[in-house]
Amino acid sequence: MKKRILSLLMALVLTFSLSSTVFATDSISREPQNILAAASEKFNVPEENCTTQMVSSYISENTDTLASIYKTAFPESQESFNASSVEFQIPVYVVTLDKEGIYLDFNGDNGYMILVDGNEVVAWEPSGDLSYLKQLSSTYYSIFDGFGYYEGDQFLPYDREYLTEQELQAINFSSNKPYKGQNSAGDGDIVTPSSYVADRYGSGYKVETGNSKSLPKTFSYFKQWDLSIYYQTKKDGLEYSEGNCTLSSIFALMNYLKSSGKYTSLPAASSKTSYDATKDSFYSTYKNKNDYRIDTPKSLPNLYLAIRQYATDNYGYEVGETNPFNVTTIIKDIGKKYSETISASHILFWSYESQVVDQIDNGYPVIINVSNSSTYGSHSMVVTGYSLYTKTTTVDGLNVKNYVKLIKVNDNWSSSARYFDFTNYVAFGSFVTVK
Repeated sequence: MKKRILSLLMALVLTFSLSSTVFATDSISREPQNILAAASEKFNVPEENCTTQMVSSYISENTDTLASIYKTAFPESQESFNASSVEFQIPVYVVTLDKEGIYLDFNGDNGYMILVDGNEVVAWEPSGDLSYLKQLSSTYYSIFDGFGYYEGDQFLPYDREYLTEQELQAINFSSNKPYKGQNSAGDGDIVTPSSYVADRYGSGYKVETGNSKSLPKTFSYFKQWDLSIYYQTKKDGLEYSEGNCTLSSIFALMNYLKSSGKYTSLPAASSKTSYDATKDSFYSTYKNKNDYRIDTPKSLPNLYLAIRQYATDNYGYEVGETNPFNVTTIIKDIGKKYSETISASHILFWSYESQVVDQIDNGYPVIINVSNSSTYGSHSMVVTGYSLYTKTTTVDGLNVKNYVKLIKVNDNWSSSARYFDFTNYVAFGSFVTVK
């Protein structure tokens, strides 16, 4: 469905764009008007029958009237809309919404717009010139990832920016205090997403039908603190768990594979052993450190102990971090230990569309490794769901959409679900998927 051929729409776009070309050089500034009503009058059809092609054709002829509409729809934007014409337009398939639409490229470096369902604006940028789209006859667009293409079933963005931690902090989360519905400042540790979205982004956002989903079976949430054995008191006087977020994520993911009935030979979380840490080869190293406390013996799930022991034997794990590149091997080999063949992939060239939405829709959790989260820093978590919040602002006949994108996670800090704000997240990271 997501890779449908847009030949019919392409022909219609070509017809309407050619019919409006004669008007493209008109740059006389005019007063704003109701776009939908004007398009309805131009094509002599009721407003409810106005197609995307009709509205895009009218915009092509009257681009200079959009400036005040943009200002009203995006009151917090520091940019203004300065386009005077449409340079070209092509069919676009919005994979997130499963809808066909039209991409309008405005003249010069004046951005673009995407229209669907007649007068619905799902993307509007007032600046930029996307040269990689100029030679295409059609394209794909994800609300989560932007413009992209498919390699098999994998959606890949054409272009992805990566910001430094300072840039991300300044642009995305300048506040040093948590927003409402959030325990910690930054982009994560969100407890009540609706309260957080209203406080962070303003009122009017809601989750539309089909735009929020969690795993189909009950997911058990685990804290890395509860799975730790070695605890360190640092200079701030606080006690910290092991750096076992990756091992905790692997355990939580594999436990779901067991509890959901996908891989039944894996041991259940309730199957535990009283673990004697004096058996660890590195036990004496930490026993003699004044800043460490060792909780032993400790009752821990056998599945987690198997994961921990494998990481210790093969990758030298003691109390620190685990390289995300080793995660797929750990999952596969622990699966083999219990006579299960689990497929696992480490995805470096990722998209939210494929690694979050598709995985959750298909009933599989996914591990996300973030490297400069403004809440978590470098951290591994398990994605268990997602929510797309939408705000619609109707201005002069255009329904302009704004989006907030959250993922539901086992963040390893809490024993219940938390949410992570993916709206402006453009930092480095990777995903581990399973089947």
